[in-house]
Amino acid sequence: MMNQRFGLLVVLAVGLLCLTFTQVSRSEDLFEDDVDVDIEDELAGVGDEELEAEIDEDEAPPAPKTPPPPKVTYKAPEPMGEHFFAESFDRGTLDGWVQSIAKKDNTDEDIAKYDGKWEVEEMKDSKLPGDKGLVLKSRAKHHAISAQLLRPFTFDTMPLILQ
Repeated sequence: MMNQRFGLLVVLAVGLLCLTFTQVSRSEDLFEDDVDVDIEDELAGVGDEELEAEIDEDEAPPAPKTPPPPKVTYKAPEPMGEHFFAESFDRGTLDGWVQSIAKKDNTDEDIAKYDGKWEVEEMKDSKLPGDKGLVLKSRAKHHAISAQLLRPFTFDTMPLILQ
């Protein structure tokens, strides 16, 4: 039993060794393929201008032209199913929105006001022309804005989800 295992191990090792040498000799053969080409014979009778034209053609293959990206048009989203509020700002106005005039309690008068400015506009680097959104226009200010729901929402059976 022990002799059979040892014999099997020897046969397996010899087989792997043969495969390794075969792969090494094949890769060496790839590098040893010397192809002698007599360029002067192939180019006999060709003028210098024609030779330069052929060389230029071989060196710089024409670059493939990529087609321009397709024009994407903006289509306003339409709310589906039961919803209590939807706003895409496609009208370009803040009609229906109320900017807060509240003030924080127990704070300096200068920083207590919610006086940040809001506007509706397209993004600066918009990839989708016509898509507008609500944008903060003043830095380092408190901002607050609100709008009415379409109908009252009660938290009895469902959670309120904002996206």
